[in-house]
Amino acid sequence: MRLNAGDLDQRVRFERKVAGKDSTYGTPVDGWVPVRSVWAQVQDVLPSRSEKVADGIAIAARPVRIRFAYRRGINSTMRVIWTDPATAQERILQIVGGPATLGNRDGIEIVCEDYSTAGDIA
Repeated sequence: MRLNAGDLDQRVRFERKVAGKDSTYGTPVDGWVPVRSVWAQVQDVLPSRSEKVADGIAIAARPVRIRFAYRRGINSTMRVIWTDPATAQERILQIVGGPATLGNRDGIEIVCEDYSTAGDIA
């Protein structure tokens, strides 16, 4: 599958988690550092697929599919920062599917949803 450069019309930023220590108390402090910014195609996932069920309760996940030119080093431990053109608000997204290579390293596709710290280890 070939990506059309004209479809890559939105900027997304990938960040990776880094561990550090508080300079005053020496307690662990996690932070995020930018890895790279790329032009991407960002599309909402169809509403019929955008609900999760947790403990019998339907939760709207607001997933998006992101496609961009092939880059090494992108992995599911990273997060994505994207400004949603519909709301003009910055969204922090976690990668929940992929990265999957498109074609012969023509591109990468990931599925993301709003970032949650629920799985983070303190």
